[in-house]
Amino acid sequence: MLAHTRLRVLPLASTLERGAQAMLALHLGAALSQLGQRVVLLDASRGDLAQVMGLRPRHELLHLLQGERDFDEVVLEGPDGLRLVPAARGVEAMTKDDAGGWSELFGAFAGLRDPAALVLVNCPSGEARTACRIAGGAHEVVLALETGAQAVTGAYALMKAALRSDGQRRYRLLFNEVPEGVDPAPLHARMEEAARRFLGGELNLGGALPREPALAPARPQAPLRNTLLASHPAHPAAAAYLSLAGASLDWNLPEIPRPASSAGSSATAAHAHIA
Repeated sequence: MLAHTRLRVLPLASTLERGAQAMLALHLGAALSQLGQRVVLLDASRGDLAQVMGLRPRHELLHLLQGERDFDEVVLEGPDGLRLVPAARGVEAMTKDDAGGWSELFGAFAGLRDPAALVLVNCPSGEARTACRIAGGAHEVVLALETGAQAVTGAYALMKAALRSDGQRRYRLLFNEVPEGVDPAPLHARMEEAARRFLGGELNLGGALPREPALAPARPQAPLRNTLLASHPAHPAAAAYLSLAGASLDWNLPEIPRPASSAGSSATAAHAHIA
């Protein structure tokens, strides 16, 4: 099976509020897991995913890269069988690196005893630098936004900055919190045309997720123990996430071959690029 030989990487950037992006990443990861993908959430934000899950990380990716901790000491168990790797400092170090270091890092995840099939990277909200370095220009950055004018303006600004800094032109747009009765397809068409004309960009439509109060970011005193897909599998929002997850299997995402070496040696090799 492909999942055993290659690892896919989904770099998620957004102009969403931090908590909203974390909830999106968590539920998309859960939907992919329900489709049989072994998912690792790599959280490059400042702990947003751990916060909505009510988890308290002691270690993070940087400790793994520096050889101070093993993968089992860094990874946290989240809802729906998801594995979470806090990674803000480690990813910050990796973002200064070239693509080779990223390939070796993700190769470490592919080479685990219980290998991941997909790593979903929750990039810091409002910037695309990390996502662009992962995509490497040849693949798509998944960009989540709302349908309002301010969100669209913010998305254009993000793409323009990414073009200047990293030459990134390919995106998969994901519309979040879409009001009932609103079709985002015409908005996507307008954005696609403007990006093509002024940025030389390629904007594919990824899908739309409905506005749903149940998916409001969890308060620190009320952490999320189960995703909506587990607690309310017949909910329309759960169906929307499953549909999105199925569609994502055909997106132009980075793929990393599973290495012959062990996960530990791959992580050490990745660290050699940032030391």
